[in-house]
Amino acid sequence: EIYETAILHKIYIFGAGKTGQFVAMFLLMKGIKNIIGYCDNNVELQGKSLGRFSVLSPSEAVEKQPDAFYIIAVKNYVHEIKEQMVELGVSEDRIEIYSMGTDTSLLQRKLNQKS
Repeated sequence: EIYETAILHKIYIFGAGKTGQFVAMFLLMKGIKNIIGYCDNNVELQGKSLGRFSVLSPSEAVEKQPDAFYIIAVKNYVHEIKEQMVELGVSEDRIEIYSMGTDTSLLQRKLNQKS
């Protein structure tokens, strides 16, 4: 489902941690070019860049691209984040939850190989 959504729509990945970076890398490897960036509640990450993508606060992301789709790519607080995005005005049908099991240690090894 995420792949099909990402082909057709501009995408923000909610979560700039390992899982979010994995989702971005996966989509990029599949040739998806519609990723706009990350959004994250962690103020220490907001305003920084991860690779070619900036990290915005959720409200900044919604303000910049109100019609974007959001892929929630975090391990914890998924339902609270979804509720937060709905409260910011994002329709539930524009929110996807990344739910595949991710081995983030494998991801980290892959990311380290590229460095």
